[in-house]
Amino acid sequence: MSSCKRALFVAILLPCVCHAQVPEDYNYNALKQRFPKESFVKLNVLTLDEFDIGKDGLNLTTSYHEKIICLDENAVILKKRSIGYDSFSPILELDATLYYPNQGKYKVEKVKSFDDKAVIDGGMSFYKDYRERSFEFENIREGALIDLKIKRQSIDEHLISGRQFEQNIYADKTTYRIKVHKDIKLGFFEFNMDNSGLKHSEWSEGNYTYHQWEKAESKKELLYGDNDYESHYWPQVVPYIQSYEYAGEVIKVLQDTGDLYNWYRLLVSKVSKSEAAELKEIADSLAGNFESEIAKVKSIYQWVQDNIKYIAFSDGYGGFIPRDPDLILQRRFGDCKDMSCLIVSMLDAVGIESHLTWVGTREIPYSYSDLPSPVVDNHMIVTYLDSSGTPYILDATNSNLKFGRASYSVQGKEAMVALTDSAYRVIKLPIIAAKINLESDTVKLSIKGDVLIGNGQLLSTGYDAEYIHSAYMGESTEKGKRDLLFRILKKGTNKFLLGDYQYHWPENVKDSLRITYNFSIESYLNIAGENCYVNLNLDKNIKQYRIPENRKMSSFYRFLFAVEKTFLFEIPENAEVMYIPENAYIENDLLAGRISYSIEGRTIKYQIYFEHKALEITPSQKEEWNNAIGFLSSELDRSIKLKYSNSDD
Repeated sequence: MSSCKRALFVAILLPCVCHAQVPEDYNYNALKQRFPKESFVKLNVLTLDEFDIGKDGLNLTTSYHEKIICLDENAVILKKRSIGYDSFSPILELDATLYYPNQGKYKVEKVKSFDDKAVIDGGMSFYKDYRERSFEFENIREGALIDLKIKRQSIDEHLISGRQFEQNIYADKTTYRIKVHKDIKLGFFEFNMDNSGLKHSEWSEGNYTYHQWEKAESKKELLYGDNDYESHYWPQVVPYIQSYEYAGEVIKVLQDTGDLYNWYRLLVSKVSKSEAAELKEIADSLAGNFESEIAKVKSIYQWVQDNIKYIAFSDGYGGFIPRDPDLILQRRFGDCKDMSCLIVSMLDAVGIESHLTWVGTREIPYSYSDLPSPVVDNHMIVTYLDSSGTPYILDATNSNLKFGRASYSVQGKEAMVALTDSAYRVIKLPIIAAKINLESDTVKLSIKGDVLIGNGQLLSTGYDAEYIHSAYMGESTEKGKRDLLFRILKKGTNKFLLGDYQYHWPENVKDSLRITYNFSIESYLNIAGENCYVNLNLDKNIKQYRIPENRKMSSFYRFLFAVEKTFLFEIPENAEVMYIPENAYIENDLLAGRISYSIEGRTIKYQIYFEHKALEITPSQKEEWNNAIGFLSSELDRSIKLKYSNSDD
């Protein structure tokens, strides 16, 4: 046999030899054939929540057991694993075992070395004292089986998280089981369960009741969307303890929203009242310049915005309990709870009442009526009620947010406002209208040779202004700032050149941004003999709003917005207008689009208006949305036609 044929024979034989060397203990070959494109699949996933009563009261634990088989060499990405936990859910037991094929049989590798470290989370920080315990499987390879067992303790009965059934990986069997003592009254919130295929069963054994949700086979389902919003789609069960009986007494935990509020109030009552002269002095100096109460509130709020740096951090119950206002004032930094507590304390120092408020960001799909549990919330703000009862939202974590306006991340969400020790109010935060979040761009255009020259002014308001300014201030260099504005102002083709610009952000308003600029675009004109074609649709971002056909989950947007572009094209002296496109208009519940052309003297005025009306586009609305975007996109490709006269005539 020639060396070339021998090499080819070996190359073909090797995969077969490799497969043959994997024992059939875990059905490797059958799974390999069923899932030829998967690097690994889960054979079994079992989560067990045990809610028991011991001699010292409640005993709450969660056990998790998974088996994963590796189907190709890419499964090596599972070599390094980490298990997260915090002070409310410490790890009691961790067993990580690898069964790997070696010479036709499985050998055992039991992990004995673990590395423990803190994890920095840049989010809202409500109870994020998060840590990870990491480890490695040294002998992971194709055909290996990972057997992982974890047991955690739940320290606080209010903080039970439940089970989310992710569907982004195949699992041969998925089980969620709850074992609950008969003296514990348990509530459940089931979410997205209708088409989940999970079967619920219930039975009793001795002093315990068992609840179980089980699915024989969970097929991999790719939703193609924003990972932050996956909990809006995954099937999930969230249990919560309503009450329990201990030592002859019935102890209420979370029977309703009132119990949740009572727990919140108990935690914030631990904050010490300010005794620092500095806090009183600053508050008096800020409020003393104004007569009206609302002006005093605004002054104090904006001082906290500008002088206290937001840093998301927490430690144990520090994730729920604000630090003392005097400490925050001294440190000049804090998280959302700290900044909220400082605002309330400073307003109280000048005799103005305000209210701590709990709220969850839009990534959280639950409401208080669904689930009276802390899992509904992950953020704290302040509510000020004026003499008519109108709420003003004070969220100092965003230094660019306009006074009285909630952050776009909590629009439309329920918020729990603390009124007194025993009274609260649930309000729904408003969704800011698209026309308030407006980007208005007016550009004067002229032709110089074959170059298109532009002078423009962009006005941005509302969340749109805040979003741009936050990004602009986040750039540490002038080049970074210019590159950002280049992306925002870019028009026409890749030959767009941004010239001079002026950037103006009035700090006292925090709701209006103005950028004046000039630019040029070479070779933009399409000249054919005496005819010249110019596409005045210099901004075609609308085309990017089309939702991919393979996306199965909703599309979520930061905020509603409107875009208004006006291009004033100066007709060259030796040219006449031969054609302008017809006007176009479309509107539905999701969007509105309007394109218009008009001639005013020696100027062609082209305007396009686009209004985004929905924070969420559901899969059932995708076709209507895409059809509308498709219609507008086709209109963006139309050009005006000019005819040049002979200069010698």
